[in-house]
Amino acid sequence: MKKRLILFLAVVLAATTMQAQIGHHSKAADEKTVIYLLPLSSEEVAAANVAGMNDPKEIHRTFARSVIGFWAGAQIGLDELGEAGRQLHVISRELNGDDSGKLQHIFADPEVQQADLIIAPVTKELFPAVAELARRYKIPVVNPLSSNSDIVAGNPYVYKMTPDATARAAALSTRFPGAHFILWGSHHADDYTAYFDAQGIAYDTLSDSQSFMPRLTPGQEHVVISCIEGHDAYNRVANALALRSRTPDFHWVLPESLLAGGSLDLTVLAPFDIYFFSNYFVDDHAESIQVFRDEYARRYHTLPSVQNFAYQGYDATCFFIELIFNDFHVPQSFTPLSCQLKFKRSEKGNGFENHGIRLIRLDHLQYSIIQ
Repeated sequence: MKKRLILFLAVVLAATTMQAQIGHHSKAADEKTVIYLLPLSSEEVAAANVAGMNDPKEIHRTFARSVIGFWAGAQIGLDELGEAGRQLHVISRELNGDDSGKLQHIFADPEVQQADLIIAPVTKELFPAVAELARRYKIPVVNPLSSNSDIVAGNPYVYKMTPDATARAAALSTRFPGAHFILWGSHHADDYTAYFDAQGIAYDTLSDSQSFMPRLTPGQEHVVISCIEGHDAYNRVANALALRSRTPDFHWVLPESLLAGGSLDLTVLAPFDIYFFSNYFVDDHAESIQVFRDEYARRYHTLPSVQNFAYQGYDATCFFIELIFNDFHVPQSFTPLSCQLKFKRSEKGNGFENHGIRLIRLDHLQYSIIQ
């Protein structure tokens, strides 16, 4: 395991260094220049003593924020685009923390100033400065990992890939029109109430300690949106419902983190109509996923995941490069592996936000993408 990870890091960082050291480039007329600003640090990797790490969890803690997987997935996408005939000049730069001085130095390069696209999974402290420089030089800039809507305000060049929380309320109102919505608990409940209030959608709110079962009146479609942390409350309700001779009919929306964390016994929930939202979800049975996973494993001797941002790196690369080659018309020939990309502006003068969010159904412990 450790030898494979060392090889993976060496290959990925070598590719970053190689591209960062390319000298002045004579650009062809039909070529696009793409800039990657990446929070990778070869010095940090070297200092981490990967060979001395004892288990995968320790490795994950060390590199979880380094987006090494993002860059690895991006390189697979770049190779596929090149094989399809897209002429690309790729410049990648390490950019860590809030190093605004290094950012200014990067943008002093005329090639960067004349780029066609910037993909920047940088820190939240640094992205506003990246976005301002992109606006100055009129370069579309992609933030693939932040859900903060403030980053698109007043900057028409920003594309935000990760939907904000209101997209979830909108998706439920579309999926279950006229349903009786019940917000159970207070954790992130405001994300739903803001949208429901703005759209005039009726809903009930309950505290963490209250039971939603008395609100499940016969003859009405109910959608229970759980806004509770932890798993004890879910187990109590599921067990209580399981003991009833007749289970009330309702749709139950659970936090994705609850289902992914392994703290909840999913077999208890099997009789119920369970949903959850996911910004990035991978269908393991899809042929395109299997092809990507095989290629990733062949190259890097490790597996891709949404947790190491490999799929996001591939999707951002392929979608946005095709977008700029197609004069900013949505590419119909590319289907993202891990997300839906439906961009729109909330106001004139703002950037573009993605409103495409995955609603997943858990039916007898089998996952299916509803929308």
